[in-house]
Amino acid sequence: MREITDQLIVMYRGQVVEAGPTGDVLCRPGNAYTRLLLDSIPRPGWDPGSIGAARRALAAATVPGA
Repeated sequence: MREITDQLIVMYRGQVVEAGPTGDVLCRPGNAYTRLLLDSIPRPGWDPGSIGAARRALAAATVPGA
């Protein structure tokens, strides 16, 4: 992403949840959804099951009545 853009906008459910210089957003994400996106990138030790659980927990926490 750093090679493509200077600014990054992260949206969740149609709302901007984080925006800023690409390096800042990627290296110091301040939003739970942004952290989840970055944690979803496969790498050694990556556990897709835990990512799925975190995604479901985030969805439940952000949906009234869920």
